Order: sequence, then structure tokens, then C-alpha cells
Amino acid sequence: MKTAEMYKHGGGECAQTVKWQAISYIRTLYAFTNDTLAKYSYATSLQVTLRYGIPISLVQGLGLDFTYGISICSCALQLWVGRFLISNGKANGGEIITALFAVILSSIGLNQAAINLYSFEQGRIATYKLFEMISCSNSSLNQDGSTLATMQGNIEFRNVYFSYLSRPEILILSGFYQNVPVRKIVALVGRNDSRKSSIIPLMESFYDLTLDTKHLKLEWLRSQIRLVTQKPMLLSLSIKDNIAYGRSATSDQIEEAAKTIHAHDFITSLEMGYETQLKSEIIRWRAQGILADWEGQPACSSMEASQPSTEELGVSVSGKKPVAELPTTTEEVPSLDPD
Repeated sequence: MKTAEMYKHGGGECAQTVKWQAISYIRTLYAFTNDTLAKYSYATSLQVTLRYGIPISLVQGLGLDFTYGISICSCALQLWVGRFLISNGKANGGEIITALFAVILSSIGLNQAAINLYSFEQGRIATYKLFEMISCSNSSLNQDGSTLATMQGNIEFRNVYFSYLSRPEILILSGFYQNVPVRKIVALVGRNDSRKSSIIPLMESFYDLTLDTKHLKLEWLRSQIRLVTQKPMLLSLSIKDNIAYGRSATSDQIEEAAKTIHAHDFITSLEMGYETQLKSEIIRWRAQGILADWEGQPACSSMEASQPSTEELGVSVSGKKPVAELPTTTEEVPSLDPD
């Protein structure tokens, strides 16, 4: 039964994926006249659910009929016995009805509880995994470490070897060297799966490092680094709150940060200015096709407002327009490709 249930949900999830992709990319679908193919893929995905859904529904229906049949027979038996009790003066009609409903409601409650037994078991499994992860000690979470008086912002990777815990036999980085002096912009360029995305998590100590940086206070270390990811997450707050998120900043500091990345004029052109709620504006920007150009601006402004020693930009926001002018020097970076 569990196997059938698994296949049933698997087919439903596959059908939902096909449906979501067809609706999301409806223009591409019709541009290549693939609407018939999408319908066929959706119908094919539902065949798995149909194949296992029929026997499951049959078993569930028989079980439900058996349960209600037992309940009805129980009621009939109680009424038949109650007739003799009333005729012999051992009980009255009210007591018989009370006993009848007590049995009916109790059986319904037990039946509903039995339906949730599978959910209880899944909850126990999930809770065990959750508490196992919480109880796992992580020496990198050093909240009592030391801090430095100043941080210049130099970045250096010196003979770094790194592999993920799930695949310790596969080296992601092998003897990696890279030096990035302060106030220099360096781009990590490489093909997909060339280990570029493994660099930034190491800088921010997302993994347990075997270096002298373990004595540093983790909260302080990460406060010196600001990251704008490839797809910045905009909170359902105002533009002002998104920029100031994570630190206490005055209105002047927020506006100065927006001016630094040339977002101030765009923000002030809005009706509510810095008090504009992004949740409602994002829908309109997406409809006008300008969301891609401006979705990274609040995140970049927040980064500037915090005045970090190190800034990290994802590829999709590094080319946002208008781009603030920064004094840069370029240097060829060794390829990260494994070949």
C-alpha cells in the first residue's frame, strides 16, 4: 500500500510540474506549437496516478463501507437490545439514545484518528532528523571568538583543499590559490560545475574550516562581508526597510547608499518613494518588464548601507544598470575548470 501511495503522489507531482511549466512558459509553448505535446505529457503523467489510484480507491472504499456497516449494525443491535431493556423497565428511552450516540461518536473518533496514524509516523521521522541536526555540534559556530580592530578586506586562498561532507572522496577544490587585494574587483569565470560557487561559502565560513580563522567571532566575520546573490530575495517590506534590513541605518544613510548605486532617482520617482511596498510594486514591474533590471537594486543598496570590507556580487546583479562607477583594476584569474 505504501508503494502504491508513493507512486500515486509521484505521478501527481510530475503532472503538476508539467502543468506549471506549460503555464509559466506559455509564450514559448505556442511559439513552437508544442501545446499538443504539453497536453500529451500531462496526460501521460496522470496515467501513473490513475493506474495506482484505482486499486487504492477500491480498497479505501471497501474499508469505508466496512466501517460504516459495522456502525450501522452496532446501532441496530443497540436498538434491539434497548427494546427489551425498556419493556422490562430496566432503562428508559433517554438512556438508550445516550448510549447509542456515545458508541457512534466514539467509533467515528477512532476512525478519524486511524487515518492520521501515517502522518504521525512521518512526523516522528522528520522530528528525529530535525533534532539530530540540531544536536549536531558545529565548531564553526563560534559566537565567543575574538574580533579584529580593523579589517582591510584582502582575500587570499592559499593551497585550499575542499570537499563536501556528503562526498568526501571528491575534491571540489584541490590546491586552490587566489589573492584579491583590497579595492580590486575580481571575476571568477568558468563553465558550469567549475566550482565557482564553492568559493563564496568558504569565505563566509558556511563550512567548518580547519584554519586559524576559527578563533574569530562568526557574527563579526560575516558582518564584514556582504553578498548579493544571483537572484536577490526582496522581502514584503518597503524599499527603505529592504535596504536597511539587518542593521540600524538612518534615512540619510539609506538614501546615500541608494545614490551610490544610482538607484535614488528611480526610487524617488515612485509615488511613495522609499516607503513603496515591494510586494505590490513587483507585480507591476514584472508586467512592465523592468523587474529584471531593478530587482537587485535594494539588495545592492543594503550592501552599500552596511559598508562592508568585502562585497560579493552574483553574475545576474553584477551587470545591473545603471552601474555605479568603481575604481577597478583587472587581472586574469586562473581557470577554475577541473580540466
